[in-house]
Formats: sequence, structure tokens, C-alpha cells
Amino acid sequence: MRTNHEDLIAKVMSNLGGLPTFRIEELLDYIEFLKNRDEKTEDPILKVAGILSGEPISAQEIDEELYGKEDQR
Repeated sequence: MRTNHEDLIAKVMSNLGGLPTFRIEELLDYIEFLKNRDEKTEDPILKVAGILSGEPISAQEIDEELYGKEDQR
């Protein structure tokens, strides 16, 4: 027999009363970890893929963009 969602929540809640506060905090951290783990996240590489398209630029051009052009001496 499978336990339904509400029964599981009630069982967890009834067992929380005997735990010290630091264990309840650990449990909360674990629950938050599980929720975040199951969320679909975008691949970090895909986040930057759009900015990588276009004409390639040299290291000098990158430096000039970041720091400005050096005065010609």
C-alpha cells in the first residue's frame, strides 16, 4: 500500500517534535537542497553562448575595450 502525500507530511511532522533544534535546521537545509536540485537550471555554457557569436577579436582589442587605447609614444 502506498502512503499518500498528506500522510507522509503528517508522519514527518509528528517525528519533528523529538528532534533538537539543530537537527531540524539540518533537515530544513536538506529539504531546500532537494528542492533546488530538482529545479531545471540552464547549462552555464548556454548562458554565454550567445555572446560568443560574431566576429572574433584579438587580445589587444579586448585590452583596448577594457582599459582604453594606450597613447602612442
